[in-house]
Amino acid sequence: MIKAALMMVVYALVLVMGGVVAYMLAPEGANAATALIVPSACAALMIACAVMTLMLKKNKRVGMIGIHVGLILPLVFTAAFIQRAVAGYGSIGAYKEANAAYVEAVANDATLAEEENREAFFKEKDAPDHSKAYLVATLALLSGSSVMGFFALISMRPKPSDRT
Repeated sequence: MIKAALMMVVYALVLVMGGVVAYMLAPEGANAATALIVPSACAALMIACAVMTLMLKKNKRVGMIGIHVGLILPLVFTAAFIQRAVAGYGSIGAYKEANAAYVEAVANDATLAEEENREAFFKEKDAPDHSKAYLVATLALLSGSSVMGFFALISMRPKPSDRT
């Protein structure tokens, strides 16, 4: 079970690294803190599962809960990351359209370049004032990492004859 716990910790580190990358890539105006907090919270849950897994010999019930929750969480995270990526993907096109119109409008009226006017312009167009491509790419990476983490954990399961 030490291998499974180690894999959970490695997966947790990948989640945190994904959050750090999203935080660093976030453009001005984006909620960069959320891009770091959510994967870190997911990583904390995986660390808790790893600790519980290591308790298997002392407390079988706690260890089994850690193992099984640690197997389920990557799938839950995958679904959540994909759902959020799909929602963000839809806004990329809206941003591109609104940004093209904004660049053209600023050429005609320089007062639109002021921050509050820029925000109002994008709000009027019902589009985000920054591209969410960084978020979609990071969430896609985290989704793939979660799927790989799940299969890595499944592959580490002991054979039925070796289970006690």
